[in-house]
Amino acid sequence: MKTLSRTKHVVIVILVISGLYLAAPRPSLAQEPGEAKSHNIAWADLGYGDRGLTVGLPYLWIYFNVPGNLAFAPGSYIMLIVSHTGAQAEKPATLTAELNDHVLDIVHLTVDNDNGGQIRLDVPPEYFKTGRNRLRVSLRTTWDPCNPSELAVEAVLHSEGFIHLEYEIVPREPDLALYPIPFFERGFEPNVVYFVLPDSVTSDDLAVAATISAGLGRYSAGEIQPRSVASSELTSEILSNYNLIVIGLPKANTFLSQLSLPLSLEQAGIADDHGILQEIASPWNPRRMVLIVTGKTYDGMFKAGAALNRQISFPSMKGQVAIIEALSDPSEEEAQPLIADKTFEDLGYQDTVIYGTRPANERFYFDMPSSWQMSSNPSLKLLFTHSEVLTGTMSTLSVHLNGVPIGSTLLDHSNSKDGVLEVELLSWLLQNGSNCLEVFVDMSTGADECLYWTSEQAWTVISRNSILHLPYELRTAELDLANLLRPFTDEPNLSDTYIALPETLNQVERGMLLELSARLGAATGGNYLAIQVGQASELSSELRQSRHIVIIGQPSTNALVREVNDCLPQPFLQGSDELSQVHNPAIITLDPQRSIGLVQLTASPWNPDKVLLAITGTNMEGMIAAFDLLVNRTGELRGNLAMIEDGNLVTVDTRPLQVNNGGETLNVVQPDASVLVALAERWW
Repeated sequence: MKTLSRTKHVVIVILVISGLYLAAPRPSLAQEPGEAKSHNIAWADLGYGDRGLTVGLPYLWIYFNVPGNLAFAPGSYIMLIVSHTGAQAEKPATLTAELNDHVLDIVHLTVDNDNGGQIRLDVPPEYFKTGRNRLRVSLRTTWDPCNPSELAVEAVLHSEGFIHLEYEIVPREPDLALYPIPFFERGFEPNVVYFVLPDSVTSDDLAVAATISAGLGRYSAGEIQPRSVASSELTSEILSNYNLIVIGLPKANTFLSQLSLPLSLEQAGIADDHGILQEIASPWNPRRMVLIVTGKTYDGMFKAGAALNRQISFPSMKGQVAIIEALSDPSEEEAQPLIADKTFEDLGYQDTVIYGTRPANERFYFDMPSSWQMSSNPSLKLLFTHSEVLTGTMSTLSVHLNGVPIGSTLLDHSNSKDGVLEVELLSWLLQNGSNCLEVFVDMSTGADECLYWTSEQAWTVISRNSILHLPYELRTAELDLANLLRPFTDEPNLSDTYIALPETLNQVERGMLLELSARLGAATGGNYLAIQVGQASELSSELRQSRHIVIIGQPSTNALVREVNDCLPQPFLQGSDELSQVHNPAIITLDPQRSIGLVQLTASPWNPDKVLLAITGTNMEGMIAAFDLLVNRTGELRGNLAMIEDGNLVTVDTRPLQVNNGGETLNVVQPDASVLVALAERWW
């Protein structure tokens, strides 16, 4: 078991190794031929349903991501599936499609495309860019709002629309400065990465893998899909198609001997406690990368893995090799980042332009973690500009938070170039999860408003540099499966969490460890992430007292499950993986082949201020089902016990319910017996 507390140095020292250790010059990988591919991405795959365009809402955006190792070829196109009403020959209407500010086409709405018509837009290769791409579709019409008898034009972009991509996957040079790319990179394919572990894996190896996986979870906001494989389990399919992260000491992980590395661990100047990071192009596929995390000792290897989670600015890692001499401990400020300042661009929004004298509004969404409560006044600094033709006494901009108005200003000559609206975000309006800022704009030119209803002479821009200021503190988490990852993530670097593994780990359980670590990393914001991993025999008295504990395994495979069995909301029969019928009004004979998965949450038996989470089951199939709850059905969990069988989920709270009647004493009310009886009848 490794933790960051093992290294007490006060600085990070990185020695970046260049071509000095390369035996001979090698040709640029970028000169090698690419691998031609094609791919379709439907709007529905990106989360977009059918979307309407009207005079009141004349444009929409569709976003998609492109990884950096693609070279686009001729033949890519966008297919719009369109329905519309109201367009007439004497009152024409058009759709304008722009990709990354390049106009693809201006399409006239006619009877030929009024009902699910297909509109193909060819895309030149140079219009794509690495990272986030945006498609804007705008409706233009000569509709007269002053003529009540005239039918307004409305169009619908259907979710069956798609983008067809023609491209090559091209090799690129290994460069640690780009990490986490390519091991995580947003694109249109699943982000799968394989961890290659020694056949005789140790807790030290797993701690390094879990720490790196947590960092990838943070970088990817939970999109990474980590997989694990022992060196002897590698297949040609894995070697050829996936990026690999190889972990282990050279003598322990035999896969390292199959790699031609730029730096030998025997190189002069490498101390026993130095960590080594090396990145090479895969020998099996030059379009994939292999990252090696190693050292002469476990101390050194852990430094290498933890360094990948550090925000290293200067000098940064560069090239194929980095030697990690030391790690710094997080400062108190870094360990508890209690202010979140987010620009609209950080939230995924670009500059937003509103045209015309018609009343219009734009929505901007942001999330509030359930662990946050405001420590002082949160605020919004809304930056905007607008056209000089507006009549200041009649043009307004206002802001609503979750449907409630919180601030407004006139759009006049004083703020046309550098407008700022600063408003307090009332704490009582903020809610856990998604929040909505809605900006309403009502522009007037002083002339006949019908003439400027959609005119581009009247415009307002909401800047992507607008700032949300959210000073917060962490509130104490209620012990409930509804707050599953709390309080594990209350400490942003996960330094007070310990994951207890079975005595003998199989591939499925290794995968659970890496996936859980990625989920924890995604749910926290620390820059010094490190996960502690070990078996029950490695869990010292000090660790039991000071750590939240996550247990993975069945009673027959994990000694810690057996040790805490009597504390679990749903215990097992002693010496068995069979459930004890403590909630059953009648003891019955059970089918030992039944697969039941359990997620159980309780106060730690060693420290009531810490928690214990058990992911277990009556067999491996049940455990897999239980772990799936953490990945795909978290929002359905409640209470302190979740049980699943054949996809059927039951959650219950087996604890006495404490109700405060307003006085200083608490009345203890036993849980409704009918709930426990219903649970017993369902499961037994």
